[in-house]
Amino acid sequence: MASPQGPPTSYGVLLYPGFEVLDVAGPIECLNTLTDQLTDQKLTLSIIGRPVDGASQVPAPVSPANPQDGTPESDRRIDSFNFKSAQIYQPTHTFDTAPPLDVLIVGGGWGSLPTDKVVPEMAFLKKTFPSLRCLFTVCTGSAVAARAGLLDGLRATSNKANWAAVTECGPRTHWVARARWVVSGKVWTTSGVSAGMDGMLAFLREQYPEEQHPGLIDKIANEMEYRYEADPSQDPFADVFGAEDVPPQK
Repeated sequence: MASPQGPPTSYGVLLYPGFEVLDVAGPIECLNTLTDQLTDQKLTLSIIGRPVDGASQVPAPVSPANPQDGTPESDRRIDSFNFKSAQIYQPTHTFDTAPPLDVLIVGGGWGSLPTDKVVPEMAFLKKTFPSLRCLFTVCTGSAVAARAGLLDGLRATSNKANWAAVTECGPRTHWVARARWVVSGKVWTTSGVSAGMDGMLAFLREQYPEEQHPGLIDKIANEMEYRYEADPSQDPFADVFGAEDVPPQK
């Protein structure tokens, strides 16, 4: 259902060292394409992160996930780290300079687990959450939100490949395994990586209803040449990774 306030206009993306690129790039591309289709929409995007290496963020943790031990597998891990750490994504704002936001997108990635790596980001989330119209997490971004206490009493989902690690971060959350995305109040959580695009298209469908904007979501998906999933219960990766619902523990 569309909001009486009208569609949101101010979007933000929270970056941290070790974020997953497609987690944030996918939803942003949906918004980019929205502005192609509806040229009267004046959207703003703020990229928010901590000052690191000259206010840059890289999609690799500060160090490889595992130390080099001389095995071929460890060499591959080092190569992957080197490739990812060469990529730089520049925030436009720090936690102290971020503007008021309607929607905040929080992606996942190896840098989000364990969540003690993202303490400054959790503090920013806690401070910002009350004024948001929507918190939108992708993949293990829900672990960051859960550890910050923002998913307590809510239903949520996440990346099925890291299901156990994520669900441990939110013992007061009802974790839904077979879900491409879950909506609980003003919080949208999506499954892993590409699911962020499905969730964002569903979010835009709610903000720009079919009766007012016929065919808009299909036009966005077609422009991206993306075959999206419109049914949130169609999540084959719950079976692939053997994920099951985890009810609140306390």
